Amino acid sequence: STLFPYTTLFRSIIDVRSLEEWQEGHLSNAKHIEWTNLESKIGEVSNYKKQTILLYCQSGKRSEKALEILKNLGYIKVINLGGLSDAQELLGVEVVKS
Repeated sequence: STLFPYTTLFRSIIDVRSLEEWQEGHLSNAKHIEWTNLESKIGEVSNYKKQTILLYCQSGKRSEKALEILKNLGYIKVINLGGLSDAQELLGVEVVKS
């Protein structure tokens, strides 16, 4: 099975790396919330617990921690895409600098 149909409009992509890493390059359609701030800031992205939320970091470790945080908050469709290059490959989205 593939990650798609997660290419719908009803999803959010969150980069959970540091601000410095985000500024060096991130997926063009991602939002930035550092994983340590996720619990307090996820509401800015989605309060809808059934929304698909895709997470990535540099290697997949921090996004796995972020996944656990979101699941504990009641989000049920959370997917760890792994690192930035994995996420880019899976989603076919360009990496941009901010």
